[in-house]
Amino acid sequence: MANSKIYTTVTGTATTEVIAASTITFPYLKKSHLEVRVSNVGETLSAFKTRLAAGSVTAETFNTDYSVADGGDLTFVTATLADGSAYQVEVKRNSGISTRYVDFVDGSIVTEANLDDAQKQQLYVSQELQDNKATLKEDGSIAADITGDITGDVTGNLTGNVTGNVTGNVTGNVTGNLTGNVTGNVTGDLTGDSAGTHTGAVTGNVTGNVTGDLTGDSAGTHTGAVTGNVTGNLTGNVTGDVTGDVTGDVTGDVTGDVTGDVTGDTAGTHTGAVVGNVTGNVTGSSGSTTGNAATVTTIPALTGDVTSSGSSNATTLGTVPIAKGGTGATAAQAAIDALTGASSSITDNYVLTKNSSDNAVWAAAPGASSGEANTASNVGSGSGTEYGIFKQKTSVDLELKKLKEGSGVTLTENTNDITIASTGGSTATSSAEGLVKLEDDTVQSVAASAVSTTASRTYGVQLNSSGQAVINVPWVDTDTNTNQLTTFTVSATTDTTPTTISQGDDLMFTAGTGITCETTADGTVTIANTVTNTDTKWDGGATGLTAGTGRTSLGLVIGTDVMAHATGNAVLGATQTWTKAQTPATQTASFSTTPDFDAYQNFIYTLASGANTFAAATTEAGNVGQTGLFVFIQPSSGSAGTVVLHADYESVGGSGLTVSAANSAYDIVPYIIKADNSILLGAPQLAFS
Repeated sequence: MANSKIYTTVTGTATTEVIAASTITFPYLKKSHLEVRVSNVGETLSAFKTRLAAGSVTAETFNTDYSVADGGDLTFVTATLADGSAYQVEVKRNSGISTRYVDFVDGSIVTEANLDDAQKQQLYVSQELQDNKATLKEDGSIAADITGDITGDVTGNLTGNVTGNVTGNVTGNVTGNLTGNVTGNVTGDLTGDSAGTHTGAVTGNVTGNVTGDLTGDSAGTHTGAVTGNVTGNLTGNVTGDVTGDVTGDVTGDVTGDVTGDVTGDTAGTHTGAVVGNVTGNVTGSSGSTTGNAATVTTIPALTGDVTSSGSSNATTLGTVPIAKGGTGATAAQAAIDALTGASSSITDNYVLTKNSSDNAVWAAAPGASSGEANTASNVGSGSGTEYGIFKQKTSVDLELKKLKEGSGVTLTENTNDITIASTGGSTATSSAEGLVKLEDDTVQSVAASAVSTTASRTYGVQLNSSGQAVINVPWVDTDTNTNQLTTFTVSATTDTTPTTISQGDDLMFTAGTGITCETTADGTVTIANTVTNTDTKWDGGATGLTAGTGRTSLGLVIGTDVMAHATGNAVLGATQTWTKAQTPATQTASFSTTPDFDAYQNFIYTLASGANTFAAATTEAGNVGQTGLFVFIQPSSGSAGTVVLHADYESVGGSGLTVSAANSAYDIVPYIIKADNSILLGAPQLAFS
């Protein structure tokens, strides 16, 4: 049983997927110590474990692809698993050996939990090493890849890939690929590809491709191709191609092609072609052999053709059929003539075709002399004036009519088409039709007047010098008044935007308060005053307006618009006695480098950590004699704030200001504005509490 990993099946949903905390049966120190690897869609657990052992499965990213809740549930994000698809999932603990989980510091308090966690990390790492060791060797097999050489014998199966050489014997099956040479014998099956040289015998079946040489005997069946040379005997059947030379005997059947030379005897059936030379005896059935057959003792039941080019043991098998690979144009042509009964009457333009009896015969090509029995025609809508370009067919020639340029038309021949364009035509005259220009391209929005039969109102159309059609309408000005204004400007004495009145515009007079406007038939406008009160001012005497009616006429209300006079009112130029408390304007804010003495008299500033620097004063010049207070408050946390003065601020003895340093401390500094650029500060009163 594994101490640090579990395997489970998870089906993707449209939202998120959860592996319950109860499924993860091993403890862990940190959530990030849980590594998650996910299989391909629909992959079996066995295939998934094989890829895990080969190191080809990438771990998902913690807090990106999945997260772990405080209660232990492991949740995948929406995009990690496809909706409705099943996955194999490995949850594996990796406590890490490069970083201590508990780092004891000199003088620190050591608790039971600290000691337990430190020991747990050692225990968990040991368990993880044990589980990884079980992955490398379990039930007598090796599932991981081996990069180095294997010098001793391997009794179990080799599931992973072996990059180095195998010097010893392999008794079990080899599922992975062998990159290096195999010196010992392989008793089991070779399923993966083997790139190195096999010096020992391969007793089992070889499913994969053998790229290197086979020096020993191979008794099993070769399903894959053998790219290297075969020095030993091939006892089993070879389904794939053999690219290299075969020196030993081939006892089994060879289904694939043998590209190299076959030096040994071949007893099995060769279904594929043997491209190289065959030096040994061929006792079984043979496929195509394009090399030299040096010694062929028995050829029973040929399934292919043997074309021998050897000089010492030539074999003649009679006429070679076309379908069996007859060589040379002459031999092929003779075979065609023999099949079709060709005679001297066969001339050019004859083709090989089949007659009604499905026999191959020579026949004259259709249309070889008078052309094929076809013609051409013109198509169109059938309405309007149309002309076709097809004229007739003469023998094999389709004759078409030419296009010719007419007056005002040009023809331009292009690569794939002919362009027909107009050249414009002639200008119209009083005796001939032609083209005219418009005077303006603007669309007329005013509708045309009705047709008139009034005499002396019909005028002819002429062309001006630009070829534009125009009508000259005679007109006589009968208005003898030459003193007409075309435009004039109307404005009031207080008007900043005079109005320009143009000919055709209306000028309207509007009566204001106390004014009337009257217009007569001849266009005269009379403006009259309707106010009857002759008082033009209030002089305070017995006659005329009174104070009350004056205020009313002005819209002034005592207490609202004007202040009522009283002996207790404060006025400028007199000593004041205050009978009520007065509240000066006070600004409460974060520290400001330029206090506004125009708006405020007192300032309550919260300092920032570090230096708080006054800039040059900008509002003190008009407030000479103003007094007030600065209240400086230290920040509630962090380092203390200091106050740095500009030259406009003068302190007692010129020593600057030293304020309290404690968090949230309150200090008061009085001031008076002595003159422009001169603000006198009193000694700070510190640490109010």
